[in-house]
Amino acid sequence: MSLDSYYRHTPIDLETDAIRLTRLLKGRDDDPIHCELFDTFLHQVEGVPYEALSYAWGDALTYEEIRLCGKRFFVKESLHLALRCLRRPDEDIMLWIDALCIDQTSHREKSHQVKQMKLVYANAQNVHIWLGPSTDDVSHLMRVMTRLDQRATRRKNCRRNSPDAWVKEWTIFANQEGAGETVIKTCRRNALRGLLGRPWFSRVWIIQEVFSARSAVISCGLNTIPTRVFSLMPKLMGVEVDPHTQAVLDIMPGYLREISWWRDGPDLCSLLKKFGASKASDPRDNIYALIGIASDASVDGILQPDYGISLHQVIENTLRYLKYRHIPSIPGPESATKWGVKHLLSQLDEIPGQAFEYAVRSKNEEVAAAIVARPSFHVNNCHSERGPPLVFLADKPGFESLFAILLACPDVNVNIEDRHGDTALNITAASGNLAMTRLLLHCRQANVNHKGRLGRTPLVSALQNGHYAVADTLLARRDTNVNIRSGYDDLTCVTPMYLACREDRSNYVEKFLTRHADLDVPCLENGSTALWIACSRGHQCIARILTTFGATIDAADSEGRTPLWMAAIGDHAFCVRLLLDEKADYGPGASHENRTVLWKAASMGHTDSVRALTMYFRHERLVHDILLQETDTEEQTGALWIAAKNGHKSVVQVLIDFGMDIDSTGHYGQTPLWIAARHGHAETVSILLREGADKEARDVFDGLTAREVAEKFWHQGVEDVFRVDDGWEKRRAVSKLAF
Repeated sequence: MSLDSYYRHTPIDLETDAIRLTRLLKGRDDDPIHCELFDTFLHQVEGVPYEALSYAWGDALTYEEIRLCGKRFFVKESLHLALRCLRRPDEDIMLWIDALCIDQTSHREKSHQVKQMKLVYANAQNVHIWLGPSTDDVSHLMRVMTRLDQRATRRKNCRRNSPDAWVKEWTIFANQEGAGETVIKTCRRNALRGLLGRPWFSRVWIIQEVFSARSAVISCGLNTIPTRVFSLMPKLMGVEVDPHTQAVLDIMPGYLREISWWRDGPDLCSLLKKFGASKASDPRDNIYALIGIASDASVDGILQPDYGISLHQVIENTLRYLKYRHIPSIPGPESATKWGVKHLLSQLDEIPGQAFEYAVRSKNEEVAAAIVARPSFHVNNCHSERGPPLVFLADKPGFESLFAILLACPDVNVNIEDRHGDTALNITAASGNLAMTRLLLHCRQANVNHKGRLGRTPLVSALQNGHYAVADTLLARRDTNVNIRSGYDDLTCVTPMYLACREDRSNYVEKFLTRHADLDVPCLENGSTALWIACSRGHQCIARILTTFGATIDAADSEGRTPLWMAAIGDHAFCVRLLLDEKADYGPGASHENRTVLWKAASMGHTDSVRALTMYFRHERLVHDILLQETDTEEQTGALWIAAKNGHKSVVQVLIDFGMDIDSTGHYGQTPLWIAARHGHAETVSILLREGADKEARDVFDGLTAREVAEKFWHQGVEDVFRVDDGWEKRRAVSKLAF
C-alpha cells in the first residue's frame, strides 16, 4: 500500500493563531470512524461552534485505524473508543482533538499549538472528559448522578454554583433509591473510586484542559454527566480522595472551582508542586502543560513551550524563570544540566525563598516584594541557613517596608525560629532595629518573652547591647516579663534588673519596679539580688530606689556576702552609709568570712568606707560596742592591726581617731606597730609612733621589739623612722630639762 493512502497533515500558518478542527462524521455503532480536518483561526471560532475532547492517551502500543479526510490514520486505542462512543448516529460533531488536530511529527507546530491550547479549550462550547469504557456498576452510578443532578437543578431558586441543592437532594434521594443499604452503598462507592482512579486523572495535560473549560461533562462509555455534580460526589458519598485527585476535582467547572485554592490564581511554582508529578509521554510536558494556566507564566510570556530544546535545557530555563524572573540582572545559568523533572520538583519549596534572598542581597526591595506576592511563596518555609524569610530579614536594616509586607501575610508565624532558636523579635531586639521591633509588637501573638540564642529574651538582648529605645518599646507591652532569668546555663543567667543595676540605669530600675519586679529574685547564678549588684558597683541612686521599695537589706549571695559587705570592699562609702541607715548587719554575719565589715574595709585600705562606718558608729553611739567586738575571730586581730599590717596609713589614722587601742595585740602578741615594722611600712610606723604606740612591746614568739624586727628584715626605711623618733624624743627630753 502506497504512502499516499496515509493521511499527512498540511502545514498551518504558525505566524497566526491558526488551528485545525475535526468533524466527526455521523455513523452507527459498527461503522468505521470517519473524520475530516479543516483549518480555522482562534479569532474566528465564534462562527464555528465546536467541542473539545480531554482524554488520556494511555501507554498501550495498540493502535486502531480511522479514516481522516478519506485516508488511513492510526490512533491509540483509547481515542478510538472515545470517538466511537461520542459519535452520533444522526449528526456530525465538530471537535478539537489534540492527536488529530496537531501534527505530532512537527516540533514547531507542537510548540505553536501548545501555546494556544488554553484558548482552544476556553473557546470550546463544551469539553468532553473521556474516562474510558463503562461497567455495570459505573453505568448505574452515572444514572444515579444524572437523576440527582436533574432533581437538584429543578429545585426552585437552585444555584448551580452552590452545593446546597445537591446536598439536600442527596439526603432525600439516597433514602428513596436505597443508597443507605450497605451493599448498594459499597457498590456505588467502589464504582466512584474506580472512576477516580482512571488514567485520565493522572495525565498532566488534563489540568489545563479542565481549568480552561467553561462547561464540561464526564463521559464514561455512553454515559454523560455534568462536572458540577461529579465533583461533589466524593463528599456526598463519603469517599476519601487523594490530594492530587481532589485538586483536579476542584478545578472542574462547578461550585468547587469557585471556592477552591484556584481562585488565588496559582503561579507556575504552585502548579508544579500540585501537578508536576502527573504522567506525560514527554517529560517536558510536565512543565509545558502548566505554563498556559499559570498566573505568571501565562501573562509575561518569558517561558514558552519549545520542543526543539532538550529536557535539561527546559529544566534550566524553568529554574531561572522561577527564581529570577522579576530581577533585571539575572545570574548565570543554573547548574541543573543533570536534573530530571523529579529533581526539579524536589526543589520547588526552596525556590521562592532563594529568589527572595537573592533580591534582598541585591538590595532590590521592589522585586523581593513581588516575590512575596507569588502564590508559591510561603512565608514560614525555611529557605536559608538563617531560617524562614522573617528571621532572615530581621537583621537587615533598611528593609522595614518589606518586613511589614511579610508580617501582612495571612498565615505568617511571627514566632517562627531560625536555626539558632531566635525569633525575629529576638534578632531585632539584639540588633537594635526599632522600626522592625515595633512592627513585630503590633502583632499580638508575638512572644515577647521567647528565649532565643544563649537563652536570652528580647528585653535582655536589648539591654545588654545598649538598645534602650527598643527596650522601652518592649516594656510598652504588658506581657513583657521583667523577672525572667536569661541565659543558657546557671553561669550566664541574668535578669533585666541585673542589667539595669550593672549599667547604672536607675530609670529602668524604676520601670521594672512599677512592673512588679521581684526585688529579691536572684539576678545572677551566685544568688545576688539587685541591691547586692547596685551596692557592689557603687550605684548609689539605684541603691536608694531599691531600699525605698523595700529590698531586703541583708540578702546575701551564695557565699554569704551581704550588700553592705560588697559596698565596703568596693569602697562605695555612700552605699555603706545608706545601708547602715537601713540597719544593715555590719557584724561577722555580713559574710562567710566571719569578720566584721569594718575589719574587711580596713584590711583593704578603703578609707572612705572605714570613715563612713566609724562616723555611723559615733552617730549611733555604738563606739564602745564596736571597740569590744572589733576582733577577727579567726586570727584574733583587730581592724587597726590588719590595716597596719597592710600599710594602710590613712585607715590607721581614722581608726586611731575612732578610739581603737593602739597597742592591741594580734596573734603572738604582735601590736599594730610591731606588724607594720615587720612588713616595712615606714609611714604607718611613723603615724603609730606619733600617736604614742609602745615601742618596747615584744612579740611572744621571738621576743623582738618593733625596731628589732625591722632590723632583722632589713627594712631601712622603718629603721630611719625609729632614729628620727629617737632624736625627737631626745630633743624633747633636753627641752624638758632646760625648762
